[in-house]
Amino acid sequence: MKKLISVILAFVMAFSCFSALPALAADGDAVTDGGFTLGDLIDQEDFSRALNNFKPMDVPAEDYTDIDEILNASDSVEYNKFINESMFGLSVDFLYNDTTELQWRNVNISKDDLALCNANINVYLKRVINQYYAGSKLFTSENATKIANFIGHLLFPNYRDVTIVFPGTTAVNIEDFYGKIVDACGMSDLVQKNWCDKPSLNIKPLMSVLGVNHNNMLPSEYTDGYRLSKKIVRYAVEKIFNEGPLKYVIDLVWSFARTYHLFLYEPMAALLNLKIVASGIDAEEFRDMTKMANLLINNCNTDGSSPSDTLQIATMPLRRFGMAKDTTEVFMYLVIYCNINLRHKNNNAILSTAKENILSLIPMNADEKAKVGMIYDGLILGNTAELVSNMGTMFSENLNNIPSDLWDGLKRTIIKFLERITYLFDNIVRIILGEKNFA
Repeated sequence: MKKLISVILAFVMAFSCFSALPALAADGDAVTDGGFTLGDLIDQEDFSRALNNFKPMDVPAEDYTDIDEILNASDSVEYNKFINESMFGLSVDFLYNDTTELQWRNVNISKDDLALCNANINVYLKRVINQYYAGSKLFTSENATKIANFIGHLLFPNYRDVTIVFPGTTAVNIEDFYGKIVDACGMSDLVQKNWCDKPSLNIKPLMSVLGVNHNNMLPSEYTDGYRLSKKIVRYAVEKIFNEGPLKYVIDLVWSFARTYHLFLYEPMAALLNLKIVASGIDAEEFRDMTKMANLLINNCNTDGSSPSDTLQIATMPLRRFGMAKDTTEVFMYLVIYCNINLRHKNNNAILSTAKENILSLIPMNADEKAKVGMIYDGLILGNTAELVSNMGTMFSENLNNIPSDLWDGLKRTIIKFLERITYLFDNIVRIILGEKNFA
């Protein structure tokens, strides 16, 4: 019965965005299961091989270096107690130190249950987001401001919030929406200087990981910071809408764990150069992916302290994430890691306080807010009881919305198809008339 339900949910997810999303696949090609469209990558063959054939011992940085202090104090009583704590039957020691493949017989929850939970949560969150933001509902000054400031804080030290206003009463089109975002937050200039003006830098793998479809890119777009930034932001947003936010996060974690040290560090370090310089830390140290994550989230505490109001990223079990065979396995490791990270420094208080602010980002009704709050409690705050007890209700709601999801997905697919045809012929005409160079 569980397998049948999993198949139904997979069917819902697949047709709601009218593409086969293998979120419940037990095994298979990691590139496909990760939802990547590699296109004409410079290192397509090597990048694809890295995604599919992750070798844990090839990761140069150690997996652990507080939580980090505990993990380092390997001869202490505290370490021995912590390293043997477990969730789903898997110990902290297995997560960080073991390099053998997972044996599902050693896990005290079935893979089908986890796959169903993963898909159920993702479908629900995807439906809520699409309900309030899909299509033209996204293209407002308020939403543009939120996205621009989110990106700005990720990319720049001491970033100051901006306010985006679209004048007049005419509906905002998609190009103006994303163009205003990347200009207002400074992303377009940063990408031009740190990426486009450095032709030897291989940025395509990172773009692919973020959601860019290289098959829809012209060669000339890789040299224009404004156009390139728009594509990156647009594809990331559309992937979240089409595949769901939980799947997007899982794909990011999985792909970064497998390919960061080989393909993603250089473009990340180039893009975040201003933050790296402001941190006062040698750029080479950011080959440690946990340190790069802290640079993004909290600027690596450039004042030399550990502020009690700043979220800290505990050492990530990169080898274990990278060794996962499918997204269900990544989901399980991610839930365990979130429970570990919750206990790191002052994260519990910070994440608990942040809950209401996060829930207020989407104008949900009371029932939706309660269910998303349950998901936050279960995945982020380690309180799973209410989420588990409401999983059946959430599943029923997901099934009841299949018709509208199918129709919305079909409409989006048709629109995208027409947009691609229009874009293709527009480029052909402009090239023929000499208004645009193909290369």
